[in-house]
Amino acid sequence: MLPFILAFHGAFLSSTRLYNHVLYLTTWYRWEELLKLLPKLKGKIPSFELAIREACALSGQGRFEDAIRLLEPFSRDSSVPEWFYWARMVEVCYPAGRADKIVEFSRRAFDLAPDNNALRLDLAISLIRFEYDFPAARELLAEVDADGL
Repeated sequence: MLPFILAFHGAFLSSTRLYNHVLYLTTWYRWEELLKLLPKLKGKIPSFELAIREACALSGQGRFEDAIRLLEPFSRDSSVPEWFYWARMVEVCYPAGRADKIVEFSRRAFDLAPDNNALRLDLAISLIRFEYDFPAARELLAEVDADGL
């Protein structure tokens, strides 16, 4: 009976399954459902991740300033590196369609961790997609290529 109970728990009740559903709801911009599900994950996933997901939902509902205010305390949280804070803030800008903030926050994250090729790529993509700054993006991509990635 124990294997059945463990399988049932893993398939239907685990926090991993709930979090995967959070990612699904985020991907499809299903904000109301997401906001209802998030309290079930409190204490099961890091508070910053939980706040990011809630902020994405608020942003997607047209409450961008509320989303930014929700995350502001994490800007001073020593457990969240500053570059990581700004990189994750980019995610909150997409549902609101805030291209200006996507580029700004991508640039802040990269400036704080200039050796991070993932941030370099994110900034290059932002520059291409939202500012059509192909020369700057090309330069960033050449640096990634030079690092052998």
